[in-house]
Amino acid sequence: MNALRHPQEIFLLPDDFSNYNLLIEEIRHWHLDNLEKQIVALTRSNAIPSSILISYHGTLTFGKQGFSTDVNFRKIHRILVSGKMSDCRQVFGDTLNLGRDGDMGEDRYTSRVYLKHTFLEQAFDYLAANGYSLITASAHTPAPNAYTQHKDEQECYMHYSQFTFQKL
Repeated sequence: MNALRHPQEIFLLPDDFSNYNLLIEEIRHWHLDNLEKQIVALTRSNAIPSSILISYHGTLTFGKQGFSTDVNFRKIHRILVSGKMSDCRQVFGDTLNLGRDGDMGEDRYTSRVYLKHTFLEQAFDYLAANGYSLITASAHTPAPNAYTQHKDEQECYMHYSQFTFQKL
């Protein structure tokens, strides 16, 4: 309540203040609705945005059976995860494979971890449940042409996709 005693009626908090939940409870107890709106706006403006990139290499069905069917299914080899390590662990938990960067600090960024499953929709559900929104997506598929020789037929149908999610 010391923050309310400013002579110009400006709401100020100490720089190291982090007890916003307790402060909002007190404000609601005293029915200070305008002040509650200010605190909610302040906590939203102090939120640090977080981004996580999901990417994968995959193939579509190929060969004679690929063109004769109505649906070409994708085969995902591995779902790669990039972002701040603490955010990735919070979102994906035990489904995150830390084999390549398991001992790095929580505040570091990585692009060397991947998911233990290959279900892209499940990864998207985890992100949505943690407040992340898709902000951009891109894909690349090599187009076969007369100048390019592929080692095998499967290489013609390989593709790479990435999806960027952000939490504000």
